[in-house]
Amino acid sequence: MAPQDGQAPQRVSGHRWPPARGGCSRSQPEWAKGPGRGTFAPVNRELQTRSNGLSPTERTLTDTAYELLKERLIKCDLAPGAHITESQLVDQFGIGKTPVREAIVRLVQGGLIRSMPRHGYEVAPITLQYARDLFGLRRIVEPAGAVLAVGRLDIPALREINARCEGLYGSGDQAGRTAFLEANQEFHLTLCKGAGNRRLLDLMQRVMDDSQRLFHFGLRHFDYKKGIGTHEPIIAALERHDGETAAQLLREEIDRSDALVADSLMSSPSLLHLPLTSPIRP
Repeated sequence: MAPQDGQAPQRVSGHRWPPARGGCSRSQPEWAKGPGRGTFAPVNRELQTRSNGLSPTERTLTDTAYELLKERLIKCDLAPGAHITESQLVDQFGIGKTPVREAIVRLVQGGLIRSMPRHGYEVAPITLQYARDLFGLRRIVEPAGAVLAVGRLDIPALREINARCEGLYGSGDQAGRTAFLEANQEFHLTLCKGAGNRRLLDLMQRVMDDSQRLFHFGLRHFDYKKGIGTHEPIIAALERHDGETAAQLLREEIDRSDALVADSLMSSPSLLHLPLTSPIRP
């Protein structure tokens, strides 16, 4: 509070307040400036993390736990529908309970884990409806992003990523298939990044993580290359600034992937024991 007339100036954090006549001095505390009267100094990162309840070290461990757990979920090392607990993950990762709990919270928010009150957590199941909803969302979001990205993309970079995809087509081992799926995801996210919309990119990151999970789930039960195919026609359309053709080619790729995943879920004997839900038809 500013001093009343006749009162001696107060010292706030080692600075004289109020300042001498003639306006605000550089020593004015940041909280006193207010909107339109100055620029707030950068927030001290250590204080910021403490205010969120985590020390800098715990935040680093949280990020590590998050990445480790997310990778295991996407690769289906933790099976869809499996029951998991904090203590189980603490033992597996060798990381403290607080970082693991914070990582789980983030993954619950992202939809990869479900909270089961008083019963721990469940890895989000994979169902036909889950797959159809996911591909339905991709049909809406990704082609629109391609249209927005026209003229703003690094075409040589897209071709370089696509070359890696095609170079991994013949990989028959697990590592090769995983590398192919990662390169494919990089292609689609790079394309979406060109739209220049941060929220769209964040949404696509989550959608593509879920798509990766579907492909990993059925990796041994179908030829994923039939669903994805080559991206060169999409790149060529974008290079000539034909956004509508690029969008249509993306929709066709998404449709192929949708049909492939649905067929594998319905026909693979090793998947029949899972709680698959038929798609809702209009």
